Amino acid sequence: MGLKNSSSFKKTYVTILSADAKFVIRCDGDEEGAVARELTKGINAGKTIYEKHYDELEGTITSVQYVSKEMGDKTVNQIEVAMSDSDSDFVLQIPWSTRVRDHFIKRIVNVDFTKPVSIKLFKDKEKGTCVMNIRQDGVTVPMAFTKNNPMGIPQPTKKVVKGVDTYDYTEVEEFLYQELQKVTDKVHMMK
Repeated sequence: MGLKNSSSFKKTYVTILSADAKFVIRCDGDEEGAVARELTKGINAGKTIYEKHYDELEGTITSVQYVSKEMGDKTVNQIEVAMSDSDSDFVLQIPWSTRVRDHFIKRIVNVDFTKPVSIKLFKDKEKGTCVMNIRQDGVTVPMAFTKNNPMGIPQPTKKVVKGVDTYDYTEVEEFLYQELQKVTDKVHMMK
């Protein structure tokens, strides 16, 4: 019988800093490449944290799931995308209530999960908003649902609230959630 020491598995969590269109990993302030940022919201407002910023993630997607977590006095809803490459495993956390979620879901349904992907963030030149692009085999993965070819995605419902036009995205969000569940099932079945 051979004796072995087990090492603990550590996941690296990657978040998105939409304002800068960067992938972010928290780190210690003395690490090479660390960037200081002061938190402006929540119970930690005013606290300085350190992060490493990246433009692109590459790897093979090993799982995709919708996650709802209690964090303090609020519920955080997000998509967690587990990925691995030749020397690391990481989890990309995509906030649910963002346009980046839309870009991700509309492309991920067309990904071949047996092959690696490259996920890139950048700023839209006209709107200044954060945009996500997914590439596989050197080409951009096309969106499954577009304005010209909606493929069943509902449109937001226009309502007037206190004399102001507002839009209800409930049906759109439910549609995207159901598409994400199909992706989750597809990736799970491949294991």
